[in-house]
Amino acid sequence: MAALPLGKILALTVRTLSKPVSKLLKDQAKQHGVFRNRFLIPVGQVTHWVGVRLRRLTLGSSRKEVTPLDAAGATEYGAEFLGEAFIYSVATALMVLEYNTSSTKSARKEAIQNQQLASLRHDLDAANERIEQLEVQNQLQFQILTRLTELEEQHQALREEQAKPKGWFS
Repeated sequence: MAALPLGKILALTVRTLSKPVSKLLKDQAKQHGVFRNRFLIPVGQVTHWVGVRLRRLTLGSSRKEVTPLDAAGATEYGAEFLGEAFIYSVATALMVLEYNTSSTKSARKEAIQNQQLASLRHDLDAANERIEQLEVQNQLQFQILTRLTELEEQHQALREEQAKPKGWFS
């Protein structure tokens, strides 16, 4: 039975929870006066300006000036940007985390494979060394056998020589 991918389930849960957290973050940012005035309104104006310029550019309009939004509209644009940036950041962090986890697993797997390969090479070297020893031993045995055969032939020749009758009357 395969193990549950708890990391992926946790990542999916965090990604799902990031949307309500984003909404809460937007609501809180709109209510905080200093943050709204120093961050949301300027970001909302820039977001509005870039959006209008891009729309006009794609439609081929020659009109260049963009009328700024009122404070409420800019706050809304800024809050939307903040919420989307938060969701994007969470998704990016989860992808980076998954990549790091995957690369760590891959590195661990590669290290195990390298270790197994080194072990197999060691075993192969040991087997080759044993084969060389057996070949040397085989050559020595062959030389001994050859010498024994020669000695037996000499011994047989001597016996035959001794078996011949000697003397004057043979």
